[in-house]
Amino acid sequence: MKTTLGAGILAAALAATGAFGAQAVSPCDDAPGAKGMRERIETINRQADRIEGTTDRAELRVLMDLQMKHLHEGIREMRRRELPVGCRMDMIESMMDAMVRHEQVMHDAPGH
Repeated sequence: MKTTLGAGILAAALAATGAFGAQAVSPCDDAPGAKGMRERIETINRQADRIEGTTDRAELRVLMDLQMKHLHEGIREMRRRELPVGCRMDMIESMMDAMVRHEQVMHDAPGH
């Protein structure tokens, strides 16, 4: 129950900050040192969509493992680069959204 409540609160908080991700032009697009970050964000979002649409447990595990690899790489890149605050916020928002969606998929999975 606490996990579900916590995920709900986190989802609401992310929805409230949706303005960061809804921008047509991302702070990552033209910032020095941010080359490729917009693509990382889009990859994370696409993978989360695929995970939610997957019903095969084996495929789900492969997709989730790949997504976790991309999340770890994103964290590494954020530590390594001097990114503008807006670009960091976009990346953090995408990663948090992906983790909440992972939790929801695992919670809703049969046998959980």
